Amino acid sequence: MNSTQQPNIDEQEAIRLAEQTATTSEFHFIGSREKLTDIRAELITLKDAYGMLLAEKYGFGYDHYYEKELIVWIVWMDGTWPKEYPPLLPGEPTREPTSHLAVILDANSGKVITVAGRD
Repeated sequence: MNSTQQPNIDEQEAIRLAEQTATTSEFHFIGSREKLTDIRAELITLKDAYGMLLAEKYGFGYDHYYEKELIVWIVWMDGTWPKEYPPLLPGEPTREPTSHLAVILDANSGKVITVAGRD
């Protein structure tokens, strides 16, 4: 990030938005119902955020629509997120929940770019 460029979303707001995402259930994501812990945020480029997720073996999807040099907040946290998608087939064992989550947000708009998880 160049030294004169300032994000519209500060660290506190990035964490608030990421916590909201992490505790809200959507189509294939079950929000955590437990207290989130070890929450921390870093302001970096999207390219670097994707690199960090890959290095830490997080599973995630990404959209080529976003520029690699886009400034983002990556918010890391621990908690418990049930794995209920895709639905279990009869007789399939219950899946272990995800225990580490990272939410990547556009640092200017606050829009969620991706949510990544790791056991």
